[in-house]
Amino acid sequence: MLSTTALALSVEPDSVFVRIIDTGPGLAELIVLPDNQYIIYDTGHWNAERLVMGRVRELIPECSVIELLVQSHSDADHVSSTEHILERYHVKRVLRTGLERQTTT
Repeated sequence: MLSTTALALSVEPDSVFVRIIDTGPGLAELIVLPDNQYIIYDTGHWNAERLVMGRVRELIPECSVIELLVQSHSDADHVSSTEHILERYHVKRVLRTGLERQTTT
């Protein structure tokens, strides 16, 4: 079955919108699905928290429900704004590897 959902250049009803935020060494991806459902994949580098949170607030009104927050891994360039998102939004599900970064001595 073919999907009738199209990729959009701006947030439009019945479309999928993806914004990729370049935070230098890391990225954050915001996905807006039809019916104002939201997914966030990674939350960017620690030196770009303001940038990431500004872009999140542009697309997702505070106190909204985020269906899924995915953390690809626990490096600082992928998880920096996670705490801020969890404080300002209701996140239904967080998906992460569960593995912590190995440190060497």
